[in-house]
Amino acid sequence: MEAVDAVERLRILVVEDEHLFADLLVRWLSQKQNLAVAGVAHSGAEAIAMCGESKPQLAFVDIELPDANGLEVAGKLMAVSPAPRIVILSSRCDPYCVYTATRLGVHAYVDKSSPLSELDEVVGEVARGGRVYSPAFLRVKEEFLADPESFHKILSPREISVLLLVVEGVSDEEIARRLGISPSTVNTHRRNLRVKTGAHKDRDLVNYARQWGLVRSRTWWRSGT
Repeated sequence: MEAVDAVERLRILVVEDEHLFADLLVRWLSQKQNLAVAGVAHSGAEAIAMCGESKPQLAFVDIELPDANGLEVAGKLMAVSPAPRIVILSSRCDPYCVYTATRLGVHAYVDKSSPLSELDEVVGEVARGGRVYSPAFLRVKEEFLADPESFHKILSPREISVLLLVVEGVSDEEIARRLGISPSTVNTHRRNLRVKTGAHKDRDLVNYARQWGLVRSRTWWRSGT
């Protein structure tokens, strides 16, 4: 994607379920001569539909949405043509979110507590084709994801997909249906998960998932192999 021309107004889609925060972003954007609000979506479904209609050049995306994980939504927005640049705005910065954001290739990851002046700089850098990640994001990436025992280094994408459903309490039959595999294959993945993580029962798998931030997350690539 080419850098956005600084002369034109940058169209930004706000994807945020907290109305107060969304309103503050819209008010701030409206005060900028070089920025324009392309739309405001309060759910993932609204964001995807709105993106196809308004064709924003950049999207502010929160992770905690009522109908989907914001990273899942970000992945779908990035598959739209033309794809907007993605700025994740969230107070969450656990290993799973950092890993998924990195895998997606989002253009920025900013803590919600950051001042608007910092967000202004982030938008400018991203519009020029750059990437910006918060200190917390970089710390998690360096300290946790670089660990040779990090979940993504010992588990396959398919095993992570199964783990996410196991910790939700989904039965093997339902996991098989959702992932398009056989129940016996699910059982094999469960067995491999326990061996690789040192878990003896599902409660141990839940604790492992919580350690890496997978408990509250849903992956956008569950169909991966």
